[in-house]
Amino acid sequence: QEHLPFVISHKGNLVFISDKSFKFEKLHPASSKALAEDQSFRIAHDRFSNESIFLYFSVALEDRSKPLASPTPVVMVEVAEPSARSQSDPSTQQPSSSSEKPEETRNVMLVAAPQSTPEPPPPVRTRQQQAQMNASSQMGQMLDLLGVGEPQWPEAVGVALVLDNNEYVVRAILIEPPERRKLLLPFLPQLLSGATYAAEAPQVLPDDTEAFVSASIDLSQTYEGMRKEAEIRAKASARQIQTSANDAPLDAFAEFEKKAGFKIKDDLLPTLGNEIAVAGSLKTLQGVGVFGAPPPPKPSPSPGEATTDHTKGSDVFPMLLIAVKDRDGARRLMPHVLDGLGMGEANMIAQVEKHDDAEIVNYAGLFAYAFVGNFLVISEAATVRHVVEAWSNHQTLGSNATYRNFTRWQARQTLGQIYVSPALMDSYREQLNKQAPKMDPALRDSLMSLSPAPQAISYSLTNEGFGALHELHLPKDLVIAMVAGTSASMSAIKQGSPETNEMIAIGGLRMVANAENTYSAGVGKGSYGTLDQLVAQKLVMLELFKDYGYKIDLVVVGDQ
Repeated sequence: QEHLPFVISHKGNLVFISDKSFKFEKLHPASSKALAEDQSFRIAHDRFSNESIFLYFSVALEDRSKPLASPTPVVMVEVAEPSARSQSDPSTQQPSSSSEKPEETRNVMLVAAPQSTPEPPPPVRTRQQQAQMNASSQMGQMLDLLGVGEPQWPEAVGVALVLDNNEYVVRAILIEPPERRKLLLPFLPQLLSGATYAAEAPQVLPDDTEAFVSASIDLSQTYEGMRKEAEIRAKASARQIQTSANDAPLDAFAEFEKKAGFKIKDDLLPTLGNEIAVAGSLKTLQGVGVFGAPPPPKPSPSPGEATTDHTKGSDVFPMLLIAVKDRDGARRLMPHVLDGLGMGEANMIAQVEKHDDAEIVNYAGLFAYAFVGNFLVISEAATVRHVVEAWSNHQTLGSNATYRNFTRWQARQTLGQIYVSPALMDSYREQLNKQAPKMDPALRDSLMSLSPAPQAISYSLTNEGFGALHELHLPKDLVIAMVAGTSASMSAIKQGSPETNEMIAIGGLRMVANAENTYSAGVGKGSYGTLDQLVAQKLVMLELFKDYGYKIDLVVVGDQ
């Protein structure tokens, strides 16, 4: 008889779902206090007393309930050295068994498609490309330090869900002691929240911006934490290579300051504000795997229409916006920032363009930055020019009616916000229209009744004194479209469309290749295995390839 993975019980008008059975008397022993008396629970419950669904989780109680790890025992093993006689006397040596003979190395060939030509050698990079790669690597090393350190988990978490008109509203409060550091995210221990702010990035971003993330960051405290972690890493690296104090490698920030000729804390940070934003199109975010749905198709230009820099770059490259308090100081330091990143030669090809009060510094189309309003905007040259033109023509996101309508609920002073335009809903609607002929008729009729009105996603982060409050507004029709899209994709897999079968076959080849590597490193002892051997080792499941129109043959060649 099959048992359920959970237990359902009830007492009075309450229904309990648990992983195992329990006695109600033990839930509240006489010597313990009720959950309603717990301060963290009261804070969360009182904050969400009117919401339809309420969830509470005590992180501190979970940590206390975990058993402490016992000290690792130290085991000492004394190995006796073999005597000289046993090493020199051949009569004492055991003959090697046939199983110890080295097996012949066999190559594996997957027969499922025409053999591909050998990969061409990597192209030779120019000095500019190599400098860009080095700068990206250096920036990556610095940004990686945001996640170094012990995560700061809250004492408790309260979550509420409510259906408000045509959208789902999810609210979560992370309850923390007041003396703790104010982090934007618990798993980024070096990213400290700044003061509350009224977001100004929408007043600079173009009105066709499809998604943006904005946050207030305490740059000084964040930098101090990252710098300490960088110094710890550098000292650990010096101990490993056993260098002297004078020859010890510099940490990432010290190396940057040495090349740039200025101090980050004393010279650069005082010129910057707290607000930092990242924005772009859905195509940009899809490139980094944020959204699974394809962006809505853009009309292709007519044959007689020239392709400008604007149409070439604005849909692809993201924008980085950093608030600036001292424009003259920041302008003076920017060329030295490139020196610090190892891209100082780019300053020789910089071209300055004036647009009203904005100023664009273009590096031969490779990248550009501009001072627009109270922000430093960094991106590809065409994207920066698009930002400046939209700002000059007063066609900004802040003046977009859809943006204003879907962010009206947010408090004026926040710690962070996210906005995703109705383009995401349009992309799902376009995807569903393509899948409609193969859908179940009832499901198709239900989806065709979804509201055609534009619907956006909005999010806000605030702090009410007891902890960070996260609030997310999701359009109901978008949730339905996402679920329906997943259902339609699963249905397409069952029906076996040619495109789906091809993707499954490609995945199968990759799985077999990975299985061969595992087999060779394990029981194969350097040799590859036949398909039957892979199946016997449970590295491959042949059931995955039965009904998709492809046959996978595995040929093991002797000494090729």
